[in-house]
Amino acid sequence: MQRKTLAINKSAFDTVVRPGMTIAGNVTFAGDMRVDGNIRGDLNLYKSANGTVVVGRSGRVHGNVTVSNAVVSGSIRGSVNASSVLAVAGSGRVAGNVTYQSLVVKRNGTIHGHLARSAGNPINDPMIDTSFEEC
Repeated sequence: MQRKTLAINKSAFDTVVRPGMTIAGNVTFAGDMRVDGNIRGDLNLYKSANGTVVVGRSGRVHGNVTVSNAVVSGSIRGSVNASSVLAVAGSGRVAGNVTYQSLVVKRNGTIHGHLARSAGNPINDPMIDTSFEEC
């Protein structure tokens, strides 16, 4: 049996915002996205698709984030709605209200805002591994 893991170990993401890049405006994406640059606007997963956003150590998002899974090693200034898993690394910072189904916060990771578990059944799937490395 192979465990499902968050998409942080992927070598190729569907969308990448590289260091030095800044996007000003709302972003809608499909699949998995990595942010190592800056996004100044909301970040949304396309329609009802499943996807993961990874905000790397140098990544900054100034806007609301709505995704299936989020892994934060950089910073998000805005509300986060993760319909499945929100993972905050030791270097990760979230400043905004958070809605999640499953939450993982590593030592020294911070969330400044209201936390609320989303309605629905908690994730009890033993096949989902919410461990991750700093990214």
